[in-house]
Amino acid sequence: YRAACSTLGRPVDVHLPGGDVVRGRAEDVTEQGELVVATVRTDGELGAAGGSWWERQVFAAGDVVHLRLADATESGMIDP
Repeated sequence: YRAACSTLGRPVDVHLPGGDVVRGRAEDVTEQGELVVATVRTDGELGAAGGSWWERQVFAAGDVVHLRLADATESGMIDP
């Protein structure tokens, strides 16, 4: 499935059942079929210094939307 999945490696928005939206890059699919998304996270101290890191989150439910290049660039997920 991974080899044929066009979502992996692409910037995505995951629209969750509760209404929240998570933006990141689709990285993998678990053995249970859950989507693994890398998201950018910052905390107050590290964020104030301009630092950030990728955090992997796993989603079992939600609507996945592929982002346009301009959307991914504006959100800082990829360099222009």
